[in-house]
Amino acid sequence: MKSSFLAILLIGALAIQAFPDVIRLKDGTILLGNVTTASEDGVVLAALGKTIRIPTSEISKTETDLEALRSQALELLLKDGSVIRGKVKDYDAEIGLYVDLEFGEITIPLESLGSIQDPVQRNRSRGYPIQAGISAAYYQPVGSLGSSFGSNFSISAFAEFNLKIVRGLYAGVDFSHLFLTYKADADLSYGISALTAGPIYQLLLLRTSNLPFIKNLVPWAGLSAGVAYVAVKDQAAAASYGEMDPVFGAGLGLDYHAGARFLVRLSGRWLLVPQSASAFQLLAGGLGLAYCF
Repeated sequence: MKSSFLAILLIGALAIQAFPDVIRLKDGTILLGNVTTASEDGVVLAALGKTIRIPTSEISKTETDLEALRSQALELLLKDGSVIRGKVKDYDAEIGLYVDLEFGEITIPLESLGSIQDPVQRNRSRGYPIQAGISAAYYQPVGSLGSSFGSNFSISAFAEFNLKIVRGLYAGVDFSHLFLTYKADADLSYGISALTAGPIYQLLLLRTSNLPFIKNLVPWAGLSAGVAYVAVKDQAAAASYGEMDPVFGAGLGLDYHAGARFLVRLSGRWLLVPQSASAFQLLAGGLGLAYCF
């Protein structure tokens, strides 16, 4: 109730301030214009020659002047498809936007402007285009071969690509190597290298929160399938051999965005490698680090 009351007061105050009013949306869009009406449900903004109704649930922040925009790198999307990156220095409802491009200033007529985007907030709301990183995990073999192999470590390199079809939906690629401890015969040593790909869904809802810790959290879940090479080394016979097998996996995790581009990943994983005689499967818990592009 208190936060709703403060939001209503802020919106009401906004309506009587000097123009232009600045409304920042949770998806990274920035709107400039004239607030004509305000209520608990939202505001009505006269901008770019049209009237826009904005629900309160979509508003991230409101400002009554351009001071914050003058020092912030923004993206201005024009109607012809081009993108201009700079800082908004001033605004005139009849002339347009005055934009600082570092090497000079230009004026963008309002009729040419499609939208103004805060790229940092947009990436928080929609996810970064690419995430890539490495992780290490400790796993426990389970199933029919669980008693034959001991717990051990694995290392992985992964990359995830934002599909932009559904908010939070990524295509992931993972290369992992599993170090195996074979209990039954000390002369035999195993290793598995697996290449998998599959969909990953990131719950980006928390990223638009205003709470300091919560806004950095992204729960996720994924499925994967691919191929694995099972390598075997027989020390007694001084021979090495291997085979290709399918591999299937599922994962759950939590990402913590520690800074503008880096994230720390906690993950849990189930992996299954079917073979002709039996199937090797494991449960793992891991810790990783990734960079967002």
